Amino acid sequence: MREEFQTALAHKDRESRVEALAALAPRLMGELLQKGLAAANAIDDQWICAYPIAALTSQLADVTQEPVLHAGLAMALAIHDDDARWIALKTLAPLLKGTLLKHGLAAALAIEDYEGYRARVLAAMVPQLVGEEREQVLREGLASAQATQDEQRGDALATLAPYLTGELLQQGLALANTIANDLSRAEALAALASQLTGATREAVLHEVITGVLASEDWEFQARALVALAPQLAAEDCEVMLRVTLEINDGCCRADALTALAPRLAGGLLQKGLAAALAIDDEESRIRALAALIPQLMDGDREEALRAGLAATQLISKDYIRADALAALAPHLIDELLQEGLAATQVIEGDWSRAHALAALAPHLTDELLQEGLAATQVIEGDWSRAHALAAFLPVISNSEALIRSIRQAVADYLWTASEGLERELIAQFCADRDLFTPPILSPDTLAAIAGHIIEICQEWEWL
Repeated sequence: MREEFQTALAHKDRESRVEALAALAPRLMGELLQKGLAAANAIDDQWICAYPIAALTSQLADVTQEPVLHAGLAMALAIHDDDARWIALKTLAPLLKGTLLKHGLAAALAIEDYEGYRARVLAAMVPQLVGEEREQVLREGLASAQATQDEQRGDALATLAPYLTGELLQQGLALANTIANDLSRAEALAALASQLTGATREAVLHEVITGVLASEDWEFQARALVALAPQLAAEDCEVMLRVTLEINDGCCRADALTALAPRLAGGLLQKGLAAALAIDDEESRIRALAALIPQLMDGDREEALRAGLAATQLISKDYIRADALAALAPHLIDELLQEGLAATQVIEGDWSRAHALAALAPHLTDELLQEGLAATQVIEGDWSRAHALAAFLPVISNSEALIRSIRQAVADYLWTASEGLERELIAQFCADRDLFTPPILSPDTLAAIAGHIIEICQEWEWL
């Protein structure tokens, strides 16, 4: 996560930095969350409000949802900066319907088509549309993609690809072939290939595969493989695995193995496992192993799990160790599950320990369940404790007592926050879908919170 965050901040152009931060925002916690909010605020502080509004609104019944959505959309439309407005509209888009959807579409079409904003927002609204209106919006999206710069064109096309058919699909394919950047073109073509059939699909996939084989750029190979993997024929999987084995960068090899893992079996799976175990970087090795484990049988699976757990002990940074344990958690059983739970206790940071415990919670039973719950209840940070406790709700018998503990942690955090935390951090807290949801909070309470957030956000320009 930290590497992804640093990559997001490193983007030189404003649009890429905004989009990268927006994609990471729902997953940021602790120190990274505060840095992310500071970075977002340096761009434009208005966009962050869209996240809690969308998160809270999605939990409400239709009757209470519409007035909150109406106010949220009004807030988004009042944002003057295109960077902030497209993020807010894209976040709210999946929730819009009827008149609100029409207003959202009008706002999307009014965005200045600089670096693909319009295409991305329109793509987010397509699933709510049918018939001629849907086709017209897709045409507008393709026109917007065509008007963008080369690399952004690939991203825009990949976003639109799942909805393109017939003539529009052919237009998208022709547009993809105008992209000069090899990686952007490969990712766009791979996305479009999923909609193609017959000889055309085979030709497009062959073009991307040929590009991967000819390249000596590990990042290009890995990212292209991620886009290609779900569509590869069995014989192509073998060829792409050979390419993966030649990738010497641990992170890139892990990306490629993770993408290929569901397609591997037999001897290819054994080669993939050996390639994962040979990765020097512990975080990348665990990520690759976690992707391969569901395909493995008995002895191989236990070997991979033990190797993964051993690798977590070599990781010095709490947040990386927590991510690694979370990746392994769904596959741990019996003695290995006990080892995983014990490993969380040496994680010092509240956020990281809560993340690891939350990942393990659904898999704990009997004594381990009680042990995990006890470890969660002593976490000092209110947000961290609440987030981890919420993960125990589906598996604990005394849910009423647990809900009271979560509510108390939420109230304690908000009380502390009112004494000095940045408003953006409070907004991000309210976007935590694991906490701001029934049965922890009632629909009426969620609607009231969303209404207050909208009111505050609309007043920011005067504060």
